[in-house]
Amino acid sequence: MRSSFLISIVRPSGYAHADAFKELAETLMFGLRRLGYAAIIRENQLSTESQTILLGANLLGPELIYQLPPSTIIYNLEQIDPQSDWLKGSLLVQIR
Repeated sequence: MRSSFLISIVRPSGYAHADAFKELAETLMFGLRRLGYAAIIRENQLSTESQTILLGANLLGPELIYQLPPSTIIYNLEQIDPQSDWLKGSLLVQIR
């Protein structure tokens, strides 16, 4: 496991609902820090040097999902079922 974490919130331009991820991002950050890891929160960033935890991956387009570093942790908060609009084929391929 890497010694530092980047908690990244996906925020499409003008998408106010991304604020819903802030509290969870802070909980993750402070929990990781309490465990002795360096952790920061950013928006729309990825890292190959820190372990990235991605909140809001369901908001990414398919072209961006395929560009995620393989070590990215996709933290899903959406309730999804086979008929869900959030259940994109490209996201399923990435998490398998």
